[in-house]
Amino acid sequence: MDLSSFITQDTPIVQEFGNLDLESINEQDPLATTLATGKWAGDYPSTPPPPPGLRYLSITVTPSTPLLTDPKALSTHNPLTISLRNLKDLPGVRVTSLAALPHVTPTAFTLLEKYAECPYAIVTPFHADIPICKRVTRSCSVPHRPDSELNFTTTYLTGHIDRQRLIEGLSNCPVKIELQDRQPLKTVASLTAETLRWEMELAGPADGPAGDIFDVDVQRLAAMHAGWKTAGDACSHGTTSVPLGGLLSQAKMLADAYKRASEKRNGGDKKAKPAPLPRPSIKQRVDVLQEKRRR
Repeated sequence: MDLSSFITQDTPIVQEFGNLDLESINEQDPLATTLATGKWAGDYPSTPPPPPGLRYLSITVTPSTPLLTDPKALSTHNPLTISLRNLKDLPGVRVTSLAALPHVTPTAFTLLEKYAECPYAIVTPFHADIPICKRVTRSCSVPHRPDSELNFTTTYLTGHIDRQRLIEGLSNCPVKIELQDRQPLKTVASLTAETLRWEMELAGPADGPAGDIFDVDVQRLAAMHAGWKTAGDACSHGTTSVPLGGLLSQAKMLADAYKRASEKRNGGDKKAKPAPLPRPSIKQRVDVLQEKRRR
């Protein structure tokens, strides 16, 4: 779970996992199902499957207040917040052969539910050959279905980036969003090997001290980060780009309007406390294009 959104907002982050028994849904009386479960019968499946051994798991993280509230700190760290709201009209698997029809029955997502990981998005800011920001983030998983609510927010601090380089990045380097909805499920052998790898890191060498759990956590996070960057190498996926140039034009217009309003309101009194400057923002609906695997 990416908690960087707490830098600028205090919206709780929730991730739910749960297997729902479709046979328990009362098809004759969907209202009875809704009253019993709190969800419409047509909403199933509503969450990704839980870890092995659990039928349902809900994780909620809530901050008491945003981490950056001081205007001076906001100006120093200059956070850039990116929000992904929802996915619409995912295709699933489409076939034209009658022989392959059983594989997409009863829905076009039947095959993906059986063999693919739940869909998720990977966000890369300032996408370029020489990256300005090397950090990429991954959204929570959503179930295989045509429309899903991502409600994913991530925040990047750009105050450490050179001003001229940041302006060039906003002008020329878009945010790249990669949708992974066909990544093959990991085999039992690969999962076992991965678990054994980190257990050996913790155990340490036979004639040496055991590994530090915090150091191993850092190594595992770096491995996960590298895996997100290469997720599209072995499977088809969807990509889209969102230009950020609109933030620059908005920032200039807001700064000019703020200056004029402050001079008029303060009447030349420079000691008067100015009103906070509105944050520039852009909202776009973009199309996701299918891409083949990179290898």
